[in-house]
This record gives sequence, C-alpha cells and structure tokens, in this order.
Amino acid sequence: MDTFLEEYGLLYRYDLPFTTTIQSVIEATVRTMESSALQYGFPPVRENSRLASHEALPLQLLGLVGRGIVRQRMIRLKGMPINGQTTIRDIMDDKYSFFPTHHCFEDGRLILNMCE
Repeated sequence: MDTFLEEYGLLYRYDLPFTTTIQSVIEATVRTMESSALQYGFPPVRENSRLASHEALPLQLLGLVGRGIVRQRMIRLKGMPINGQTTIRDIMDDKYSFFPTHHCFEDGRLILNMCE
C-alpha cells in the first residue's frame, strides 16, 4: 500500500522535532503535493476570509474514532480541530484521538492522516 500511495504522491516521510506545529506539517505537505509530478491543486484561501490561518488550511488532520478500537473490521478516522500552536508533542499526548494504540506508528514513525 505504501508503494501505491508514494506513486500517487499521497505518502510523505518527514523527520521533524516534536515542537513542530501541525499547521506547518500540513503546509509543508500541501507544498510538496502541489510541486509533485502530479501537481495536486487546492482551492486558494480567500483573502477576506474570517477564518484563522489554521482553520483555512486545505488539508485537515484526521484522528482516530473511539481510541482506534477495531469495529466491524475497521478503524475509523474523523477530522480533528487544531489550533495554530498544536504541536506533534501535543497530539502524541492525546491518548484518545491520536496516540492510543500501535495503529499510530509504522516502522517507528508517527503516522499523521489528513484529508481535504
């Protein structure tokens, strides 16, 4: 599955400090997707928008539903609100939505899921 996602520019691996904000991770991911061979596009943010910068991001962080407990052979994800100062450390401390089980790691790396 990782190979498929990499071929379509949907899987990225970053080495980042725990103090990195989720907003900056999302912004870096968007830039990487836009500059990839597939040139993904996202709608521009309106200048007169009343949204804060972290609310107007083109991708949204997904968190686990129900602590990542498998139900009907599935693990469900849902959009999770963040603020502009939310860091990788903050979500690692969230034992309910982001870091309750082994599902959050692959090959020793924290997995962050996002959607449009």
